[in-house]
Amino acid sequence: MTALGCALLPHPTIPVTIISCVFPRNESVTSIISKVVNNISNNILNKKIRGTTLYKKVGGGPMLTLSNGRQMPQVGLGTWMSYPNEVAAAVRWALDAGYRLIDTATCYGNEKEIGDVLHEYLSSGKIKREELFVTTKLWCTHNRPSDIEGQIKESLAKLQLDYVDLYLVHMPAAFNHEMTQQDHSVTLEQVWTGLEAVYEKGLTKAIGLSNVSIEQVERVQKSAKVKIHNVQVECYLYFPQYELAEVCKKHNISFTAYGPSWFSWPRQL
Repeated sequence: MTALGCALLPHPTIPVTIISCVFPRNESVTSIISKVVNNISNNILNKKIRGTTLYKKVGGGPMLTLSNGRQMPQVGLGTWMSYPNEVAAAVRWALDAGYRLIDTATCYGNEKEIGDVLHEYLSSGKIKREELFVTTKLWCTHNRPSDIEGQIKESLAKLQLDYVDLYLVHMPAAFNHEMTQQDHSVTLEQVWTGLEAVYEKGLTKAIGLSNVSIEQVERVQKSAKVKIHNVQVECYLYFPQYELAEVCKKHNISFTAYGPSWFSWPRQL
């Protein structure tokens, strides 16, 4: 059995929330996230964290093993809702501090800006490609199986990479290109076959789902030729996702929590 765990992805404007955690079999998701949040908030309130001190301690830190044997860092930078020209500075800061997992998505509109930074660091030799773990996501307006290879190739061109390390179905629904009408003819299982195809072509080293329910995970896992490697969902103290985390453990699926401390910071901050 490979080690399962949780990778935490904060917003780039709250970099001090980066910390790793593994799900021990005898601890709940809530208890782990509670320890993370309490430790970080106490350090901030006591003014113990300065600059990148925390990151230099965890940089290049713990990894978890996906079900296909690939290694995934448990410390990552999420880039959702970053403003123009902000994400490049955040990614540079993160890479210098030791981050190796960078999470983005087609709909974030920042793949090109992130790709410029990655190219800068890779071409200069500051980091090696095999040290990076880059996640991006397939948006729901272009997730028909016939669209998926073109979509991931567009992302790769913007990121200036030959492959991504993890490609996720961003939302378990399909819409027309204008996103004005849902397309009920496209099933999540059909979308998954498109991800399997780009995985088999080596355009991504792992595939997974985001913003999904237990029922959707079970459906895809049952029909999949390539089993789910990762599930990424919103997860924090007041929305601990107990049942979904347990289902992921049962199927040997790694679990990524985004926004783990968004609703948990002391009011003084």
